[in-house]
Amino acid sequence: GRVRGRAGARLMNYEHCQLEELEVEHFQVKEVLRCLLHSILYQRILGATPSNRHREEESTLFEISYLCFDDESVRTTVEERIDAFAKSLDRANEARGQVDLSFFERRQRKGLLGLHNVEERVCWERWSVPLVVR
Repeated sequence: GRVRGRAGARLMNYEHCQLEELEVEHFQVKEVLRCLLHSILYQRILGATPSNRHREEESTLFEISYLCFDDESVRTTVEERIDAFAKSLDRANEARGQVDLSFFERRQRKGLLGLHNVEERVCWERWSVPLVVR
């Protein structure tokens, strides 16, 4: 549904896709997030990139494949965020966490007294992936 969110210093409405809570084992966290985040990224920014810049990946844990961009900077950023999330989880019997993936548009607006333009990032969609790690 639509929610009011904060993007930079501006409030605006954006689409919020809240996935159902997923229960995973510790060893599955990274692969589950890798499959989901790359799939979401691929679907949401497909039109913004050439169609020949993607590739099919096979999951290392599950009998599925997913499409992701064949772009090292995207893959590196996703992996860094997944690693940071996985490290933040407590090794206790049960840990809860959520990964949010937000999409922004850059817009120019007039600055103070119209003297200069200011670039702002405006969120237009956010995906939330809640996990329970057992």
